[in-house]
Amino acid sequence: MIQSEQLKLLLKYLVYSLVVLLLISQLRLMLWFFNTNLFKPISVSTFFNIFFKGLQFDFSTFCLLHIIFIPFILIPFNFLNKKIIRGVRYTILIIIGFLLIAPNIIDVIYYRFTLKRTTFDIFNYLGTMKTEMGRLSLRFLLDFWYMFLIFIALFSGYVFLIKRTVLSSKNKDISVKYKYQLPIALLLSAVLIFGARGSFNMRPLGIIHASRIAGPEYAPLVLNSTYTIIKTYGKNDLEKKEWFSEEELAKIFNPVHYYYSKDKSEKQLNVVIIISESLSSEHCGFLNDGLTSYTPFLDSLSKHCLVFNNMYANCKRSLDGIPAIISSLPPLMQPPFLTSMYSGNEIEGIGRILSKIGYESAFFHGGFNGTMNFDGFAAAAGYSKYFGKTEYSGKNDDFDGKWGIFDEPFLQFMVEKCNTFKQPFTACVFTLSAHHPYTIPNHLKGKFPKGPKPILETIAYADYALKKFFESASNSSWYNNTLFIITADHTSELYSDCYTSVPANHSIPMLWFIPNDSSFIGYNSVLCQQTDILPSIVDYLNINDTVLSFGNSVFDTTTERFVIMLNDMIYQMITDDKVFSSFDGESKYSQTIFEQCGKIKELYSNNKKHDNEKLIKAIIQQYNNRLISNRLTKP
Repeated sequence: MIQSEQLKLLLKYLVYSLVVLLLISQLRLMLWFFNTNLFKPISVSTFFNIFFKGLQFDFSTFCLLHIIFIPFILIPFNFLNKKIIRGVRYTILIIIGFLLIAPNIIDVIYYRFTLKRTTFDIFNYLGTMKTEMGRLSLRFLLDFWYMFLIFIALFSGYVFLIKRTVLSSKNKDISVKYKYQLPIALLLSAVLIFGARGSFNMRPLGIIHASRIAGPEYAPLVLNSTYTIIKTYGKNDLEKKEWFSEEELAKIFNPVHYYYSKDKSEKQLNVVIIISESLSSEHCGFLNDGLTSYTPFLDSLSKHCLVFNNMYANCKRSLDGIPAIISSLPPLMQPPFLTSMYSGNEIEGIGRILSKIGYESAFFHGGFNGTMNFDGFAAAAGYSKYFGKTEYSGKNDDFDGKWGIFDEPFLQFMVEKCNTFKQPFTACVFTLSAHHPYTIPNHLKGKFPKGPKPILETIAYADYALKKFFESASNSSWYNNTLFIITADHTSELYSDCYTSVPANHSIPMLWFIPNDSSFIGYNSVLCQQTDILPSIVDYLNINDTVLSFGNSVFDTTTERFVIMLNDMIYQMITDDKVFSSFDGESKYSQTIFEQCGKIKELYSNNKKHDNEKLIKAIIQQYNNRLISNRLTKP
C-alpha cells in the first residue's frame, strides 16, 4: 500500500505542476493586461474562452519544458536524493523557471513593437546586433524597470515553490518502493510525451491552431512566448507548395512584370529613397484629421508631393521592411530573409536594376556596420557603395550612444556624399533616431513636442532632420532632377483608437516628390504596400527590362491590388475592396470586411471569397517555391 508520506510526495508534485501551469496562464494574460489598447474589446465570455482554451497551450508548454525529467522519473527514488542529482535537478528547474518567465515578461513590452509573440528567430536578430546589445539592454531595464521587478518577484516565487515541493529537504526521509514508483513513473512519462505533443490528432498542436481557437486578433493571448520560441526552433526551411500547376499559378499571380512602353521615353531621374524609422500614418498630420501632427515638415512637403494615403507595411520589423522595400520581398516565412538559410539567394534590388542601366548606387545607414546584416543585404541588392557609422566622417558627439549617428548629421553627411556621385544615381537611406531608447541631441532637447508615447518626440526630431536634409539638398546640382520617395520600415507603438486595429496598425505614409514637376502632386488612394515600391520605380522610369517582385506598380491600373503580411504564423491579406483575409497555410481560410480605421465590420462572403483564397495561396506558392529553387530574379 502507498503510505501517507508517499501520498504527500505526490501531492507536492501535483501542487508544483498546478502552480506552474497557473503561472504560465498568468504570464500569457499579462500581455493583454499591459496592452489592452492593442486588442479589440474583450467580453467576459471571450475572456474565459481565451483563458480556458489557452490552457491547452499552457499544458503543452509545461510538458515541453519538463520532458527532460523523464530519465529522473524512471530511476529509483532513493537515487534522486543523492547530492549530485539534487544539484542537477535544481539547476534544470532554475533554467526552466527562467525560460518560462523571462520571454513572456519581455514580450509584454516587445509585443508593442512587433504585434506578435516572439519566436526563435529573435536569436538570429540579436546575433546581428552584438555591438549595440550591451547599451540597449541596460537602457531597456531602466525604461521598463517595473517589468524587471515583476520578473524578480515571479522568479523568486518560483524558486520558493520548488524548494517547498519537488526539492523539499523533507523528501529525503520518504522511502518509495520501486514496484510502486514504476507504474506511476511510466504514467507520468506518457503524460509528458503526449502533453508535449498537445494533441491526439494526426498533427500535433502548433502555433497556427491558436488562430483557429480564438481568431487571429486574439491568437497572441492564447499562445505564450515560451511555447512560440520552442515550436519555431530550427524552423528555417520552407515547404514546397503544389496547390496549382505552373500554368494555373501564373494566371492567378505572376511575380514577373514588364512595364516598358515604346510610346513613352525613359526617364533619367536620380532616385533617392528615404526610409524613416518607425514612421506611422498616425504621426502625420497630412494623413489625419484631428490627430496631433508630429511631422510639420512632411505636412508642408506633402502639398508638393504625390501622397499615397492607402499605404501599408508588409511587416513590423526593420529586418523585414528593408527587403520588402528594396527587393520587393514580403516576409512570408518565420525567420527574416536576412538571417534565413535563403539569404544567399540571388535577389532583385533597386540598386541592381538601376545599376544595369548606368546608375551609380549607394546605401546609407548610420548604425554600426554589420547591424542586422544591412551592409551585406545592400550589396546583394546591387548597391555598390555602403556608408555606415564606420564611414561617417563627422564629430564623435554625433553618436547617439546606442544605435549610431543621429539623423540630422547623418543626413547632412549623405548630402555631401551624393554631391560626389555621377548622375544619374540612386541612394537609399534608413534613418535610426526614432528607435528605443528615443534619443535626441542634447542641444535640441525641449525643442520638439511630446505626446502619449516617448517615440513621438524623436519622430518630431526625425521630421526636423528631414527638413534640414532637403534644405541642404535643394542647393545641390542633382536636386531638381531627382525622384524622392519617403516611406517607413514599419509602424511604431500605436496610441490612437484609429490605428490599433488590424489592418490599420500597419498603415504607413508614402510620398513621391519631384522638385521640378509641379504636376506630380495630390493624393492617390490606390491600395499599396512596401513591395510595390520597386516595380513602381521600374514602371515610372519606363525601364526596358523585366522585374520580379511580390508587388505591383502603383501606376498599373489593370492589376488586382493586394497587401500581404504574416503575423503569428497566419497569412493575412488586404484587397482593394476592403476585404481582409486570413489563412493558416493549411486549410482554414476566412475573410471579413473592414471600415475606416481598420474596424472589422462583418463576415464577408460572396464569389470574391474563392478568388481571394486562390490569390493568397498563389502568392505563397510563388514565394516558397522560388526561394527554395533560387529563382528570385528569373522568370
